[in-house]
Amino acid sequence: MFINLSYIHILGDGRNMRINKLEQSVIEKLNEHQKYFYVNLLSFIQELDCNHFSEIEILAKKDKKCNYFIEFNLLVKNRQEIDVTIHIDYSQIIIDLAGWHENINFQRYSKDDLFQTIKSFLVFALSKNCKIIIYKSNNFAYKWDLYALENNSWRFYSTTRLFIYNFFGKKTMKEKVSSLFQDSVIPKDFFMTYC
Repeated sequence: MFINLSYIHILGDGRNMRINKLEQSVIEKLNEHQKYFYVNLLSFIQELDCNHFSEIEILAKKDKKCNYFIEFNLLVKNRQEIDVTIHIDYSQIIIDLAGWHENINFQRYSKDDLFQTIKSFLVFALSKNCKIIIYKSNNFAYKWDLYALENNSWRFYSTTRLFIYNFFGKKTMKEKVSSLFQDSVIPKDFFMTYC
């Protein structure tokens, strides 16, 4: 069970995007890495075009053990594109792209280098150069493949999957490609270092 400490809800409806900061009492309970990534990701998100998103959520929560975490949810208007969630807990960052995800233990890397790499990865994830293929069995997602557009062809990079799923169910697949950024640099260093 999680206790919701603070919640910010932003509608991307063409108005100027206004993002409220988390309450100071919540920020004080975050560790050094969480504070750093919260401040920098908030600044990065404020630079994005809000018309691309149906909503942007920033949540701060704590679990039963009083460990705090923050989630940034960037939900796109076009359901054919990729929703992005960034989960920052006390020891790691989890980047989730429509189900595909990667866990990064941020205490093993320089904060500045890791943030720049994550920022590059997010630009890539929100660009037309990123594709997620979602595999479903009986309409339940069980596998997510991440591709990057290189030299006009899609190159496979990574898979996230469930080990237990309905093997005999009707199989379908769905592709999601973003369009916020028309072009991006494929963050190969992200894949070589963190994946």
